[in-house]
Amino acid sequence: MIGVVVNPLAVWISPGRRRLPMLAGSLFLAGITICTVPWFSRIWVLPVLCAFQAFHLGSYAMSDAATLERVAAPLRGRVVGLFLSIAGTAASTSPWLMGWWTDRFGPRASTQSAYFGPFVLLGAMMWIAMASMPLIARLGEAREGEVEPISEITPRTMEPVM
Repeated sequence: MIGVVVNPLAVWISPGRRRLPMLAGSLFLAGITICTVPWFSRIWVLPVLCAFQAFHLGSYAMSDAATLERVAAPLRGRVVGLFLSIAGTAASTSPWLMGWWTDRFGPRASTQSAYFGPFVLLGAMMWIAMASMPLIARLGEAREGEVEPISEITPRTMEPVM
């Protein structure tokens, strides 16, 4: 539900040359936020995770828009597909890895301090994701005008459905 609000808002407030710096800020704040989760009491964990999700989901929307602004129309589907394949593969392994890690905690799994390492690692992964920004910037300068992601990456066969 957070993404329904955050994604279009993140793209709207970060046009043109502001997009990559705002993407860096979003990833940085996501990293800090997720690192702090184990230090919060039980009643605050959900709001902190919601804040993390807002920064994290906004970063996806801004990186997609930045990519679409810089890649020629005939290549956009391939470039976006490559980024989504890499991000999707990493993201789909995380629940398995976290479950495996939690199993290894044994009796410590119910201790809040046991999760400091995993959550700091998640924060570090957000900061490592900032390495994608120079790659996006190397795709070229942002083209002027608005980018409509649904019309740019959706196949033409979807037009009758919409």
